[in-house]
Amino acid sequence: MDSQKNVDDERIEMLERLIREASDTALESERKYEEASRKLIITEECLEKTEEKLEAAESAKKQVQQDAHTLMSKLKAQQRSSDQTTQREESYEKTIRDLNARLKAAENRNHQLEDEVDKLQKEAEHLRDELMNYKRLYRSAQEDMDASRHATRAS
Repeated sequence: MDSQKNVDDERIEMLERLIREASDTALESERKYEEASRKLIITEECLEKTEEKLEAAESAKKQVQQDAHTLMSKLKAQQRSSDQTTQREESYEKTIRDLNARLKAAENRNHQLEDEVDKLQKEAEHLRDELMNYKRLYRSAQEDMDASRHATRAS
């Protein structure tokens, strides 16, 4: 009986030790579970914040893309406007060159015409003077003829 009791005591001790180990293991597992649960909650919160940041970043990305598209459209329109302005400017410069050439030709023609007018005025004065001389000669000749007629009639 003693040996049975010793075996039973040993067995009880062993079972109590196994219970304590199992209890310690269960406590350790529960602590690890609680720690894992806490880390899981923190990770889920972090994941939610990260997903919110991702959504905000995607929204910002879309806005930046829209802004970039709008700016590109404006830039293209500005480039077309600039090209048109450059074409108009070139056209105006060509027109100015043409008008300057025409002005210079007109000024040259005007100078020639002024020279011709001066020449014609001088010639007209010369012809007037000649005409006046011929008129004087004609009057003088007419007076001489009248005087000769009168002298012939009177004799």
